[in-house]
Parts: sequence; structure tokens; C-alpha cells
Amino acid sequence: MELQTSLANVIDISDKKEKYDAYAKAFLSHKDILAWILKGCAVEFEDFSVEFIKNHCIEGIPEVSIRAVHQNEEDKVENVSRIVGDNTEDINPSEGKITYDIRFTAVVPKTNAAVMLFINVEAQVDTAPGYPIIKRAIYYCSRMLSAQHGTVFENEEYGKIRKVYSIWVCPDPPEKRQNSITRYKMTPEAIVGNVVEKEQDYDLLDVVIISVSKGGAESENQLLKLLSTLFSSEKTSDQKKAIFQTDFGIPMTVEMGEEVDRMCNLSDAIWYGGKAEGKAEGKAEGKAEGRIEGNIEAWREVGMKEEDILFRLMEKYQLTEEEAKEYLLVPA
Repeated sequence: MELQTSLANVIDISDKKEKYDAYAKAFLSHKDILAWILKGCAVEFEDFSVEFIKNHCIEGIPEVSIRAVHQNEEDKVENVSRIVGDNTEDINPSEGKITYDIRFTAVVPKTNAAVMLFINVEAQVDTAPGYPIIKRAIYYCSRMLSAQHGTVFENEEYGKIRKVYSIWVCPDPPEKRQNSITRYKMTPEAIVGNVVEKEQDYDLLDVVIISVSKGGAESENQLLKLLSTLFSSEKTSDQKKAIFQTDFGIPMTVEMGEEVDRMCNLSDAIWYGGKAEGKAEGKAEGKAEGRIEGNIEAWREVGMKEEDILFRLMEKYQLTEEEAKEYLLVPA
């Protein structure tokens, strides 16, 4: 059996990564999950129960739509059984393709005001992939604000502008950012005098960066615990589903359960943003035979070649070739 070239391996890994990202976004687009994100990130919803938010605040019938951001792009809508949202792509020669992973509208309790939310899964090891993600997030907010002209308001009816949220989920952040939720928003600053404006007139955009902990480490924050569990490479799909049901009251429908299973099967079969662990961590974890054998089984299930599994074992767990072959039951 011939070894693949490095380029072929990258293509295979990219394909698996795209599938993994797709399953993650599909899972996050369920109302049960969006309700937790709203409660944990949007101040307008923090005092209400997840169940109330799910049943009374998230607008529309479950569906995902594809809508162009720029006015000169045609809209294309496809109905499926999920949240009213915009899987929005914008292809511009000078900017490249821009994708809104999940976009939807929620109604604020008591005031009945509507806010527009965008959630992106940024699966990068470094949260600044050549540019500050915070700038990209603010840019996306600006797009959502300007896109309301002609849909939410006409001409100079600026009083109808809806607040927008840009929420970023980073499954594999640098250590210094792990287990954190950070909000960026507009606030007034009195330079001279003390003029007071209504908060709803300037509080029009919030950016929230959610950086989960690697390995699904426990967190006192419920949203971080939920997302860390989802993206954990240490927990099995059965363990994840049990946590979702027991700790978060999220029913594991056939559809949601399958998405968790697929994510778990793919998570160990890809180089998710580079080396998964350093030498010291790799050696310590690599001695757990049950864990290694579980990974080997998962890699085989997604079609990874034995030669690639051998190389992955050596790199992930810092094993010699002879040690890795012993786990594969291949004679040295």
C-alpha cells in the first residue's frame, strides 16, 4: 500500500474538517442550543429561562436559508428542519467569500423589540489568522446593520434599526484565551457636559467571542461547559449525549444524536488546526491504552489508511515507530 503525498493528505484532512465544521454548525443551529447561547451572550435574555427563550423568543419556523449579503447578489433560500437563519455567502472579487454560518432573529421579552444575531464557528488554533478576529466580527455587525435598509426600514426611518449580535465560537483557541467569554459593545463617554441618550438608540451592536477549553474541561459557566463538551476530543459521543440530556435538558433526537456521533468520528481523524498536543502532554496521554485504541478505531471508521494512522499515532502521542506499530498489531 503506497503512502499518500503530503498534498493528498492535506486534501483528505480538509475534506474531513469541512464535514466536521458542517456537523458542528448543524448542531449549533438547533433551537435548544441557540437558546443557551442567547442566555449566555445576550444581555436582553440573561434573566429568562432557556426553555422560555427557546419557545417564545427565537423567531420563525425552523429552517436555514442562503441569502446574499450584498444587494447586487441574488438570494437563494432552501428550507430544512432548523432555525430561521441565513447561511449567507458573499463572493466579492476584492474580499473573497464571506460566510455567515448561522443568522436569525430573536424577540426581546417584555419590549417585543427584535434583535438580529449571527453565530460563526471559527475553528482556528490562533484567533488572529492574519488579522484580528474582533475587527472581522465588527465588520460583520456593520454589514448586518446596513443590510436592514430596504428590509427593516425605508429611506430615513433609522429609528427602526434593529440591534445586531456577532457571536464567535472558537473551539480550539490559544491557551491564554481558553474558557472565556468576552463582550465588546458601544458605550457613551461624556467628554464635556452630561448629555444622556436612551440606551436603545446607541446600543446597536455587540460582539461576543466564546473561547472554549480544549479537551472539554469543566467550567462553572454553563454555556462554556456545553460548548466544551460538544467540541471535546476526550469524551465519547455517548458521554456527550448523556451530558446534554442530563445537565442541559437537551433531548437527543435522532437527528441531533447523529450529528454528535459524526463529529466524534471525525474529530480524531483530522489535524484540527495543527498539532493536537505538545510532547509532554502527548506522552502523558499517549500511555492510556484505552484512549489510543479508541482513536485507532475512530480513524479506521472514517477510512484513514493504516500508514496514516501509524504516522498520526507517532505524532499525536510522541511514540516511536515500533511503539506505534504495537498498537496497530503490525510487526515491527
